[in-house]
Amino acid sequence: MEVSGTCVFQASEKENLTAKAFSRSLFSIAQLCYLATYMADSQALSETQLASEINDRPKQKHIVTFMDAKWYNAAAEGQINKFEDYTEPLDLLRTPNKSTILHVYIASIQNETEESIEFVKLVISKCPSLLVEPNIREASTSDKMLKRTIPYENTALHEAVRNNHPQVVETLLRANPEFADIANAAGESPLYLAAVREYKEIASKILEICPSPAYIGPNGRTALHEAVISPDADLRGKLLKQKSNLAKEQDNEGWTPLHYASYANHLSIVDMLLEHDKSAAYIGDKDGKTPLHVALLNEANNLEEDEDGNTPVHLLATHGLDASSLIRHRVVDKMTVNKANLTALDMGSTVKHLKKAGYKRGRHSIGQATADKTPIIDNELMYSLQKASESHQIVAALIETVTFAAGFTLPGGYSDEDGLDEGTTVLTRKSAFKTFLVTDTIALALSISVVLIHFILAVQPTNRKFYFLFLWAFLFTVLAMTLMAVAFMAGVYAVMPHSSSGLGTTICVIGSCLALLCYWVLKAAL
Repeated sequence: MEVSGTCVFQASEKENLTAKAFSRSLFSIAQLCYLATYMADSQALSETQLASEINDRPKQKHIVTFMDAKWYNAAAEGQINKFEDYTEPLDLLRTPNKSTILHVYIASIQNETEESIEFVKLVISKCPSLLVEPNIREASTSDKMLKRTIPYENTALHEAVRNNHPQVVETLLRANPEFADIANAAGESPLYLAAVREYKEIASKILEICPSPAYIGPNGRTALHEAVISPDADLRGKLLKQKSNLAKEQDNEGWTPLHYASYANHLSIVDMLLEHDKSAAYIGDKDGKTPLHVALLNEANNLEEDEDGNTPVHLLATHGLDASSLIRHRVVDKMTVNKANLTALDMGSTVKHLKKAGYKRGRHSIGQATADKTPIIDNELMYSLQKASESHQIVAALIETVTFAAGFTLPGGYSDEDGLDEGTTVLTRKSAFKTFLVTDTIALALSISVVLIHFILAVQPTNRKFYFLFLWAFLFTVLAMTLMAVAFMAGVYAVMPHSSSGLGTTICVIGSCLALLCYWVLKAAL
């Protein structure tokens, strides 16, 4: 008796199934029987035919035939009739990256139409195993179907989700809902892929059609981990309704969806997750921090302790966050110590409102490192800054000398006429001269400030504000140099006669270009 092979158009000889082969093919039989009832236009496939196909395929030589342009174009354009003359198994017709005709077609669809859905149905009816064929390497069909999460590349369902084809996804899932259990090489299940790409319609179809789809994603995350980050509240509700324990699933870092919602300060999502399962609030990550501790780092209020004994107040002190209302709350124990025997004041002695609220140092911390004035920068950087400070101080002193001298050797000289104006400057009424005086004075004041700052840094080289003061001194030095250059140009322009205004303008342009050049060099250096 001859029967029709699932993937081959020519008839093949049926052989008797052994008990072992039959048990391995049960899943495939269920899949193809479902196809027979779903597709009215396809021939009914008997159980013996399916069993024969599973038993015969391992005996065939699995020689992959690479698609030429003819077959590739036919697949991309959805011309199923052109494959009537192809006598080899369709699932062995591959592109160089192992994509099947179903992969090629789904990736080529621009807009879903009735014709595109029909092509998918026809391909599935001729070769159902294409539904789970990966586009990277081959494996036994029964093995692929029996394993819920296998490290293969994208199946046809993954490609349909990735390219956002909801109707194709529905067609594939109607063929067999269990295909939603398969993850690709990146560890992404179809549902996770839909959630991370925010394809609401596709995710809804997967949840609607599949009784228990895989929710997994990379790094231990689930579809709900991604859904709490997206704005789709409806998807979150459906995920929690279909699989309630997703609220307590932890990724590789120990974070639950509630950790992510707390970190992002999404209060509405936090409320939804807590209403669903309040116990998720007590789950700690790898470091023992609960979602409440994570929330505190983003200026939220809670009173729990992590595995190091740190309460939110301890974390507040070390991160410099403002939560005065929490600190002053009557139920907060202000003398609580962590496992290092440190109170909140020990960990943040510079936070003034901790002292005002009644927090005290722990007895065990007296004389410990918390009282030390340890520099906030390492020794190597401190040495470099100190050497730079010496050079900057010399530059500031030179600017101070030049600007101070310019104040008593004013351009244009002094009036020697008898009267009230004797000894005054000749160019007092010129705008350029006024600009010279103002910019020279500011440059002198800034240079004096720089010298003073570097003097302080030399006296207290381990001051905790060294880096802060050094940056201000650097800024003042650059500004003083700029104003000194402006004063020079203004002074030169002030002494130029009206007949030589062109020369004065040229000098100002040259000076401006030099200032821009200095700016570009400084920007490149920093």
